[in-house]
Amino acid sequence: MKLFIWTLAAIAAFGIIVFLLARGFYPVAWSWNWSVNAREFRGVLKSSMNYYGKIASLASTSTPQTEKLMEEREKAEMRRAILDKLIENKIIDRILKQNLGKDLGKIVNQKLINLAEEKTGTAKNLDEAVKFLYNLPYEKFKEAVLIPEIKQEILQGQLFFRGLDFTKWLAQAKNAIQPIILLPDLYWKDGKVELKN
Repeated sequence: MKLFIWTLAAIAAFGIIVFLLARGFYPVAWSWNWSVNAREFRGVLKSSMNYYGKIASLASTSTPQTEKLMEEREKAEMRRAILDKLIENKIIDRILKQNLGKDLGKIVNQKLINLAEEKTGTAKNLDEAVKFLYNLPYEKFKEAVLIPEIKQEILQGQLFFRGLDFTKWLAQAKNAIQPIILLPDLYWKDGKVELKN
């Protein structure tokens, strides 16, 4: 009977692990107090690729041969830049949570409300533009793009009032961490994500 229970528990645990891995709930980068999971990374990458594809198709003057070569380089660089930005977002989020605690959510929500009030007349156009360019519903766009940008703006304001430059502060903060990157074509060096050759 004990063997049956242990076998059933092992099968259930294996099933849960497979489910979580299939859904992208595993880290592609992590540090001691944050991680970027594969689902988050793939979501931003997919919407960025969609955006890039739409813009490139509108302004394309390249030939199919150069397009193929550039496509691989650009995809690799896009993966690098996205992971770097996601790591920056995690650093900013962590610092703001330390500085503001529970008030961070209230401040972000108020800024979102202010933004919505400014864009009331263009809300439908904004939803359509986000869907067309990023292939994302507005709510996911808000989570992936607007909220991180609002948090960055909040931190920039805090640093400005302390007489600090955001760019320099972020470079120092990124140099102070040593995240583990689990993507085979990327690695961390000197405070940023780099491409392996």
